[in-house]
Amino acid sequence: MDPTKVNPTAGYSVTCSCHKTFSTPAAYKNHENVCPSRTNDLAAILAEAKRSLRRKAAEITSDPPSEEVQANFSSPTGSGPGLLPAAGTVPSFPIPNLPSRPGKRPRTGQLPSRYRDMVLTEKRLRDTLPQPLAVASLTLPVPTLADDTTPVATDLQTSYATFIDTPCNAFGLYRRYQKLPAHDPERAVSLGSLSDIKQISSTPSYAPYPNSSAFKLGKWYWNGVQKSQNSFRLLVDIVGSEDFVPADVRNINWKKIDSQLGVNEWDSEEWENVDAGWHVSEVTIQVPFHRNVQSPGVRPFTVRSFHRRPLVLVIRDKLSLKMADMRHSHLEPYELMWRMGAQEEPIRLHGEIYTSPSFSKAHHELQSSPPEPGCALPRYVVSLMFWSDGTHLTNFGTASLTPLYLQFGNESKYRRCKPSSHLTEHVAYFEELPDEFKAFASQYIGKSKIDSDFLSHCRRELAHAQWRLLLDDEFVEAYHHGIVAKWEDGISRRFYPCIFCYSADYKE
Repeated sequence: MDPTKVNPTAGYSVTCSCHKTFSTPAAYKNHENVCPSRTNDLAAILAEAKRSLRRKAAEITSDPPSEEVQANFSSPTGSGPGLLPAAGTVPSFPIPNLPSRPGKRPRTGQLPSRYRDMVLTEKRLRDTLPQPLAVASLTLPVPTLADDTTPVATDLQTSYATFIDTPCNAFGLYRRYQKLPAHDPERAVSLGSLSDIKQISSTPSYAPYPNSSAFKLGKWYWNGVQKSQNSFRLLVDIVGSEDFVPADVRNINWKKIDSQLGVNEWDSEEWENVDAGWHVSEVTIQVPFHRNVQSPGVRPFTVRSFHRRPLVLVIRDKLSLKMADMRHSHLEPYELMWRMGAQEEPIRLHGEIYTSPSFSKAHHELQSSPPEPGCALPRYVVSLMFWSDGTHLTNFGTASLTPLYLQFGNESKYRRCKPSSHLTEHVAYFEELPDEFKAFASQYIGKSKIDSDFLSHCRRELAHAQWRLLLDDEFVEAYHHGIVAKWEDGISRRFYPCIFCYSADYKE
């Protein structure tokens, strides 16, 4: 019998560099991982390969070959170990295929610094911003039009012939207009007008109390439900202090002061009132039931108490009545540019609606479109920005509201985020599917469990139905033909509302 058929390793013998002999491959493999002699041999081979690479690279850089030799060696048909690389390439030399030790990650080679195009070792090179795109020329070609044609600009770069740049400020910022505006909304803007920090008055205020003595008595009365000896001592300290004047508290209407303390700033505002612009509407959706349920078909379902304000009414109030806000509105778009130095190319900055490409495109499209018949009023875009987010009303329970807010993008974000400016309008409170909807759907489906996809579809239909009431025919008419408003300067203008932003929860 052949012994190799019984034992495949029979006759196997291998001797390591440390003069140890092994009769099985497994034993030799285990020895390779820990043999110090083999590790030293590999290290010596690798060091010799590195020295050889350095010598050959030094010979190439110090003694370049002649043109004749280089031409002969650069022939694509040449072969042999003496070939030189083509001009402009990094030379490569054969490195022995060395076995790697198990458990070690392969090393990643890196070219010497003299063979690299650029080494970003300096921090100023790593922090340099990417070069901006080429800026359009200040003088742009103006298309030639016939006398009987209406000029319609389809390209934003050819709608105006020149740019108008303002001087740079201390930070290198400047504006680039294609047409100078009639007024600068930021001319009178100061740091104080953008801050809600109240100025400390030299004269203390005790409102609604008329004087310091009345304020101290009122504070003592309202601090603490039950009176004690400690509170009595506080009262004695108040009436016994030198600055307490008994005549100041003799004829005070304490009941009136207490009623003023219990009134909030917003309690006097109108809520559900036609004069304030609020309307209550019913929203009806068509609920589909497929043929496999108990009662197939389409059934209407009505959600009541959808509170909303007509958008056109809100826009008209903004344009005609709130003149103080419109003084800070940007009607003409511009590009906000930043230049690092006199020799650097400018970089366009983005941070406001009226400096965005979308606003500039909408403005130029409006100016290029035919005006209303018989109307020569200046035309401007009113930027509408909507936000909606669910609001939890209580710390306990599930009571919540989903308000819809409206802001005008023609105003700076620094003014819009200032609460005391009152630049956010409440325009609606979205309704959700009530609890009785499940009972309504169950009587047609024939079971109490309702599919989640069916509920998502109904929630989506309800959200769209409420938006259809907001974007009513009056708003669509204003969207296409504009709203005429006369400002305090006596000039009438035509404004076209345009929705630029809508940020909301995905209620479906």
